[in-house]
Amino acid sequence: MATKQQIVSELDTFIERAIIKLTVNTTAELRSAPPVGTPIATGWARANWIARLNTRPSGVAGGSPESVNDSESTGSVAGVAASYRLPSKVYISNNVPYITFLNEGSSKQTPRGFVQDAIVKALGSIR
Repeated sequence: MATKQQIVSELDTFIERAIIKLTVNTTAELRSAPPVGTPIATGWARANWIARLNTRPSGVAGGSPESVNDSESTGSVAGVAASYRLPSKVYISNNVPYITFLNEGSSKQTPRGFVQDAIVKALGSIR
């Protein structure tokens, strides 16, 4: 029979794995090609889905659409996945000035609410 400590440890491991998978899958959905993910004109919005532990990301990856750097945001998700442990919090943010407008349907490439849709789809992948 498992002890209380063993059960709690197994639950913690299960929760950590689920949060890691949810972080990776949500970010992958948001970065996927339209009509599922972030609309693409310059690629700046798509590259700015940045994950951080315990602190909301500030600023943007690349100072402008012309200086977009997918490797920074991709690396941040890999780093979060590799180092996540309870009771840390994961934040996935996009700080480009027009991300809200994109999610409200300003682009014909993706439907309104694509961010929420990506989260729902990622949640389905961890069940």
